Amino acid sequence: MDIHLNQSIPTWKDAEDWRKDSVIDGVKNIVDGIVRTPGDSHAAWMETKKEEGWEYGEVKDADNKIHPCMVEFDDLPAEQKSKDFIFLAIVKSAFDMDQDAV
Repeated sequence: MDIHLNQSIPTWKDAEDWRKDSVIDGVKNIVDGIVRTPGDSHAAWMETKKEEGWEYGEVKDADNKIHPCMVEFDDLPAEQKSKDFIFLAIVKSAFDMDQDAV
């Protein structure tokens, strides 16, 4: 599967509110113990996106709520899985949490 995100990721100060909310929710889910693995992180992200009306599409289009990562974790390309591993490790490290699940 070839995933095209077709846009660069903005700095935090330039990020849209929906993007900031997504990151904050991801951090809260890890800190609260809801998310314990990279797969859990992706599943939680995808569930939120579904509730917001996002669907799968080959090319990301935020205006039309289309995202190529709206697939099961095991079906993501390695570089997308890596983002979930890295995000989980950074949050756990920042909050001095057990790193065994990463």
